Amino acid sequence: MKTITPTLKGCVLLVLALSFSSFLFAQDFKVQHIQDDIGNTGGSNTSFTSISSTNNAVALANNNRKVTAGPNSSSGTMEADDMAGARVLTGTNTLSYYRQSGSLGLNTRFNTSIWEYIGAPGGNNEMIIRGRYAVSLNGTANSVTQALSGISNANDCIPFITGIITNDSTDGADSGTAIAYLENASTLRVEKGTNASNVTIYITVVEFTGSNWTVLHGDSGNTGSDTGSITLRNNSDGTGTSTNVSNWNEAIIFSHHKGDNIAAANQGLEDNWPLMDPGSNNQTVDWTFYSGHGSNGSNRQFVHVLNNSGLNVTRFQNTSNASGETTINISSASLSTTDEALIIGSSISTGGGTAYGRGWRNYYFNSITQAAHWSHRSGNTMSHEIQIVDLSSLTSVTGPEINIQGNTTTIVDGDTTPDASDDTDFGAISVSGSTDTNTFTIQNTGTASLSIGTITIGGIHAADFTVTASPASSVAASGNTSFDITFDPSAVGLRTATVSIVNGDGDENPYNFNIQGTGITPGSCTSTVSSFPYEESFESG
Repeated sequence: MKTITPTLKGCVLLVLALSFSSFLFAQDFKVQHIQDDIGNTGGSNTSFTSISSTNNAVALANNNRKVTAGPNSSSGTMEADDMAGARVLTGTNTLSYYRQSGSLGLNTRFNTSIWEYIGAPGGNNEMIIRGRYAVSLNGTANSVTQALSGISNANDCIPFITGIITNDSTDGADSGTAIAYLENASTLRVEKGTNASNVTIYITVVEFTGSNWTVLHGDSGNTGSDTGSITLRNNSDGTGTSTNVSNWNEAIIFSHHKGDNIAAANQGLEDNWPLMDPGSNNQTVDWTFYSGHGSNGSNRQFVHVLNNSGLNVTRFQNTSNASGETTINISSASLSTTDEALIIGSSISTGGGTAYGRGWRNYYFNSITQAAHWSHRSGNTMSHEIQIVDLSSLTSVTGPEINIQGNTTTIVDGDTTPDASDDTDFGAISVSGSTDTNTFTIQNTGTASLSIGTITIGGIHAADFTVTASPASSVAASGNTSFDITFDPSAVGLRTATVSIVNGDGDENPYNFNIQGTGITPGSCTSTVSSFPYEESFESG
């Protein structure tokens, strides 16, 4: 804001008592890794540390097929219903498990990561759970929609599959497959493989609302190929503009797979759930099956890719097909703690047969230097792609955060280039009888009260600039206050000064910027006429 008035010269130095506020960098995420062996009637775990709210946490399935890795007490052949399983956060201290009723009576092993956002509401890395759903697809109904609510931007959402339950008790691996994506902010699309079996897909929809996140999506469409590439796009349904991730070291791939839409075919170990890894550039994801993979052309791969410059994603490959635990040295991921880390694995197995259990794998951490995968039985050739995700650099500033604007335009701390657009250039003012007053706004974009202290005018022409209206001594979070500076030139020519504002922001104290104005002689012409005829009306008085 600019005000020009005639006034007497004066000089005011504003001094306010300052109560310093501190700021801290706080971790935005906490991860709890849980392993349970669960019977066919289901169960729950209430022994983990309570989360603050179910709106802030998702239970990720640490399994290459989103289910279980079989019983820990048997190495025998299983059916699809025996391997099926789901996990859902049903309370702040309750992780609920689901299995198919009537399936194998032995306990089967679940590995789960409870991924919780613990940062400030509205933070740059915020994620919000928008809903948990159990979507049923029975028999030939292999594609349905689920109504959604509360979503701000569908493109920023990932529907995490946290489990798949099928009643197929004869082979049936194709019934343990599914994809999910948002068609729009109010509609979730869910598809399963096979035209038989009754299947329930458990899904948690998460919206990544923080400004640091970029969420991309990709769809292979129906295909029977053993390999292929998916182009990442900006729309939630896999359409829209082709878009790059910033770097694959800063991006996580979450993959879905749907088997063929036919019954009792292409149910072999190698026929479902491909390996997923970064493509040849920053906007493609590759999928790979072994060459024996069978399909009638109605396989479909869908990926959701989560990008944030604060992520550190390290990828490891492994080929073990052993039963029980296989360990992997992950020292190069440089984790400081597993409480701020995720593990996401995909794998493929050879084999046209149905010796289930082979090809199903759980992934987990043993320590900051060792990851592992586990299955109840061995066999066949396997390949694993394992993503180790370090979340420790995802932090938020808790405390005050200062920002200053002139004419609604931000003036960055340390700005040395005065400009009329942000009112730091006061323009041309007569040295006799005129002044120019500009108003500046102090914003607090942080999470705690911001204290404002001394505002000092310095520099070689400091006496020509005066603080003539004072800001408040404290600004609440998300609040603002203002102050005025008046320019009263004492001589003709360019007049320069610096503004320094003591405040409670931990890394911008003091907040400094340069100002300037030009003194002109009374009656000077400060503009030119470039077109004729020229007309101007004058008013006396």
